[in-house]
Amino acid sequence: MKKVLLLLFLVLGCIQQESWTFYVIDERITEYTLDEINAFELKEIYETVIEKEVKKVKWEGVIAREFGSGDIINFISEDGYMVSIPYDVDVILAYKKDGNTLHAKEGGPLKIAVDPYYGCKCNWLKYLKIVEFVDSEDSLSVYGEVVNMLTFSPRDLNLYYGLDDIVNNAYSEAPLTFILDKALCKQSATTVVFITKEGRYSYSLSEIRGKNLVLVYENGFHIYALGITDIKGIKIE
Repeated sequence: MKKVLLLLFLVLGCIQQESWTFYVIDERITEYTLDEINAFELKEIYETVIEKEVKKVKWEGVIAREFGSGDIINFISEDGYMVSIPYDVDVILAYKKDGNTLHAKEGGPLKIAVDPYYGCKCNWLKYLKIVEFVDSEDSLSVYGEVVNMLTFSPRDLNLYYGLDDIVNNAYSEAPLTFILDKALCKQSATTVVFITKEGRYSYSLSEIRGKNLVLVYENGFHIYALGITDIKGIKIE
């Protein structure tokens, strides 16, 4: 029975490997298969792991900057988790670990491995489906007392609806609480500050969560119900 389960696991892993695709969103949208990225130059990132002994784990893949340009790169997983990482930080789209194909339990067939000197291991997003290059000029950052500092492009509002909607750019609005939840506000957070060209507008976090507010993109990010327009950032305090 154990041999049958092992064989089934290996077969399913191979099927996933062969059929897995991901999208790159830059000036255009391109869908890639894993076979297609094998043509790119292979890069390595080494992770120091401390278990019974200290060892180096080698992650291999394609450097994210090969696929486009921008100020920030957003990486989005199959289940809708997102991380935002500055463009100049070394990030590889990893499909090998110590020379072996990544299995699902390791986040495969495709995950990101990040320069160990940047951030925490929570940035190592698994089951990668979308790589998006974002310009800071036309984006909105959520930062401060959050676990996951994010930079949203107008397109990223579609994350509320689904991955296909991000690719198709079907919607231009999302609930504000959804945006805050994606950034994972810390338990110590009490205040939401909207940063605009005109000034700062502060509200209690509980008050914001008690309203059914919608963040809209129309040549800028706006929350019309609060009369706040051209939002450039949301700081959680």
